[in-house]
Amino acid sequence: MIDKVDLKNCPFCGGEAEMVVYTNYNDDYAVRCTKCGATVPIWRETREEAARQWNKRFDVIDKIELKPCPFCD
Repeated sequence: MIDKVDLKNCPFCGGEAEMVVYTNYNDDYAVRCTKCGATVPIWRETREEAARQWNKRFDVIDKIELKPCPFCD
């Protein structure tokens, strides 16, 4: 674990996120939830890239209009 960066809470459980570093070969970074263990799918070369990947969200309710299913309404 390394110093805190500006990370959003977990999109699944709302838990606090933390930056982790993998140092076996090169320093690679990822973010994971301290509560449920959710993590990003790909390790990144910089802390900024890892934070950007974690923080990237798409809030369906705010971004698109939901319509009824054309088959079952």
